[in-house]
Amino acid sequence: MKKNRTKIRQGKEAYNSGKKAHHPNFYPVHQRLAYLVLSIILLAYAIVCVYYGDFAIPGRRKTIHLHSYPAWVMLLAFVATAANLLSF
Repeated sequence: MKKNRTKIRQGKEAYNSGKKAHHPNFYPVHQRLAYLVLSIILLAYAIVCVYYGDFAIPGRRKTIHLHSYPAWVMLLAFVATAANLLSF
């Protein structure tokens, strides 16, 4: 019985040896700042597009323009995306 416990302990130590300490939910400051800037850009674009009533989505061959209700739905999608980015 003692032999099994020793193997488990050795296996655990061997698993953790040579690795950095694990910090759960840690994101570097530069990554958080990048997400913040991206969120601000997304929200600014969406708000300006809804204000002017023409939400342009560029594509490879043509640009899609959304007006009125679909533009508001895209605004809500951009708000959700920004909230997701800021949750990190």
